[in-house]
Amino acid sequence: MEGINYNLLPHFELFFGTVAIGLSIALVYFILKKLFLPMFLTENRRERLLGNIRLLEKIFWAVFIAIIAVSLILSHAIVGLTLVLFIGGVLWKSINNYLLGLIFQMGNKYKIGQIIRYGETQGTIRAFNNRSLELELEGGEYLDLPYRLFAGGPVFRPSSKSGIMSHPVELLLPKPCQLEREENRIRHRLLSLPWVLPNQKIVFEHLADEPTHYKIRVTLYGIDLNHLYKAEQVVKGMYEGGKEVPVNP
Repeated sequence: MEGINYNLLPHFELFFGTVAIGLSIALVYFILKKLFLPMFLTENRRERLLGNIRLLEKIFWAVFIAIIAVSLILSHAIVGLTLVLFIGGVLWKSINNYLLGLIFQMGNKYKIGQIIRYGETQGTIRAFNNRSLELELEGGEYLDLPYRLFAGGPVFRPSSKSGIMSHPVELLLPKPCQLEREENRIRHRLLSLPWVLPNQKIVFEHLADEPTHYKIRVTLYGIDLNHLYKAEQVVKGMYEGGKEVPVNP
């Protein structure tokens, strides 16, 4: 059409190209993870690695969205900036929770298995979800606490030297075996260690009943996280054929 300056119209080739490249990378990555991750790692090691992988995935999506926003603005400053501000305003609470969750998960203050108290609520951190912190309360209930509330409220955490800390350990018990007998055996072994508090209940949770093994979670309590890691090595050495660490206070 005559009289139209096409240079003034929005051109979104950069935006769509950025989206296509990012989604292609994500698709290839998820296919490779699905195919190859189970082939090279045992279940316990895979669970540990998945924790780090999930953090990297969250970082990837945050960076990807930021790049998309920049490409949209570069495609057309007025239209792009308007869309970015509008979408960002509508989704601000979700974006804020997501970014705060990344900050908390990348920091050293809060870890899975740590006991914290938020206001009058006390619980154990079980997961860093995308927009909320998952807490297991003392009664067994689960609380999803949005990160923006967690960041804005008073949070009390025990000192690694003087406070009581909890630490979950997942075990695979090969069949055939009697669960109750194995739990008593694990409990007796743990209570013989100098790192586990004898006056705190050792909690057993049954996670899965597979054809070849039982999967359970054992929650330990102590006053130093490094000591609890040593106790974890000891109890895993009972079933994984590993060497137990020396039992020295």
